[in-house]
Amino acid sequence: MNSSSEHLNAVRNLVADEPSAADDRPAAIGRLQRLCRAARRDLPASGVGVSFMSESGDLLTAAASSRTSALLEELQ
Repeated sequence: MNSSSEHLNAVRNLVADEPSAADDRPAAIGRLQRLCRAARRDLPASGVGVSFMSESGDLLTAAASSRTSALLEELQ
């Protein structure tokens, strides 16, 4: 794998292969939750989270691979 499109396709496949969980949110946030779980499974990590920074500078947790990961994201 050496091109950006190949990396993007690999990530899309990881997300597509990750089953939805009962507590997944709809649409893009649900896909981010699946991405976090897939990354945790595929990488040497105990948890994964995705946060965004608002225009005012507040960090907002969008998704995490587990409840523990979400709590850790909130503490950062």
